[in-house]
Amino acid sequence: HQKSGNEVTLALRSSGGPQQIALSEDGRVTDIGNQLEINATTKYLFSGIYLIEAAFLARLEAGVKKSVIPTFMDMIRAGEGLGGVVLDEGNWSDIGTLDEFEAMNRRFGAEASEIEMILAAKKQRASGPCAI
Repeated sequence: HQKSGNEVTLALRSSGGPQQIALSEDGRVTDIGNQLEINATTKYLFSGIYLIEAAFLARLEAGVKKSVIPTFMDMIRAGEGLGGVVLDEGNWSDIGTLDEFEAMNRRFGAEASEIEMILAAKKQRASGPCAI
């Protein structure tokens, strides 16, 4: 982020949806949701995670809740430092709606219960001093 000179760098994924971020070869965001009608052939999913420089805060209106996308679009139109980096490593899930959030909680809850059962079974079979 700092080496690129970007004021904002978006964390992107190449799979999942919706894929609405157009990115140039040098890592600059060139369109969001085809608002500028670039019709990019390759688009990316915006994870909702982004790094900012303190200067970006001056673009926002204090005390007002609103999407950052219009501000990002202004930056694209002005050719200012809005970049992106594709981060496909690891797992990522969209939890932008209450249903998605609850599904993820159920998933992690089930995984946590399964891990607890495995650990309990290992403790029962262990003889003598051991650590799990």
